[in-house]
Amino acid sequence: MTFECELSLDDAAVEWYKGDRALKNSDKYDIVAKGTVHRLTINDVDSKDAGEYSAVFKNKSTKANLAVEGY
Repeated sequence: MTFECELSLDDAAVEWYKGDRALKNSDKYDIVAKGTVHRLTINDVDSKDAGEYSAVFKNKSTKANLAVEGY
């Protein structure tokens, strides 16, 4: 699963969250920024990954919900 957002600024320091927990690069999460585009990829998605995800830059944010079916 991949979430993507784009900002008007190059190389902005975007932070990704699941709920109120900050996410970091790991085997589970790939966080990549290229210019104005920022991506969060969730690897091996399962039912524990369902929830609200957000991308935050300074005082701005965008949110999306992930629903996982079939488990």
